[in-house]
Amino acid sequence: MKRDKVNITDEKAISISSDYQMRNNSLLEGFIHITYYDQSVISEEHCDDVELMWIGFLRMTLQYLENGYGETSYFIHNQIWKMERIHTRKEKQVLFRIINNKMEKFLFDERIFMKELIKSAEEFTSFVSMLAHPNSITVLAPLLKKMINISID
Repeated sequence: MKRDKVNITDEKAISISSDYQMRNNSLLEGFIHITYYDQSVISEEHCDDVELMWIGFLRMTLQYLENGYGETSYFIHNQIWKMERIHTRKEKQVLFRIINNKMEKFLFDERIFMKELIKSAEEFTSFVSMLAHPNSITVLAPLLKKMINISID
């Protein structure tokens, strides 16, 4: 069965997603769409419980900010994401790896990546707070706050 996709910025996203949750035992299936200079990093092929994905992504990012390395496998489907700080230039770089059926590697400017990640996480957290079943909000909001505090320091 083909599922309709909805962007969280769409005006009907809250009602469509809340309805989907009601029909699917509070599950909100989706993906975190990440592009970097027009290159797709995470896309629909990485579809999973999007709330779990964000929790795992933020936990991994906190590990990364604190230790220079983070990893998550916090998904229903068999995926592993890893982040590692690389010091090859004047500015810090993030080596981001996705291990699924294959391994994909991407290198990002840390400052740009963190700025966009925080912005997207804030948008998603706000979106989740308006759903009929905001299951992950009690985890997402504190993770995001801690991540913002660490990245500002």
